[in-house]
Amino acid sequence: MNRITNIIIALAIFHLIAIETGCSSIGREFDFANAKRIKNGMSREEVIEIMGSEPDNIEGDDPGKLVWLSSSSTSFTLNMRRVRFNLDENGKVYGIPKDGIEESSNFDNY
Repeated sequence: MNRITNIIIALAIFHLIAIETGCSSIGREFDFANAKRIKNGMSREEVIEIMGSEPDNIEGDDPGKLVWLSSSSTSFTLNMRRVRFNLDENGKVYGIPKDGIEESSNFDNY
């Protein structure tokens, strides 16, 4: 190969690396320690106050589900976190296990 071809290949590789190592994110970062503070019987307003922001509305506008989602990635890593709290007909949280929620990567719903 000649020198021009080598330069073009090197620039193409550099460009691909620059694009691939960019990062992207979805949702707002949230503190899972706050999610662990949520208890059965809390109101929507209490949950939002503890979580520190309005929920992400990724499951539609169902007022019975409060969902926070945070996802960020680079070409080398993927970090996804999700927590959902269900509200009963009185607007109170239900379904949280007795021992509380635990952070996991399998998107358990509470």
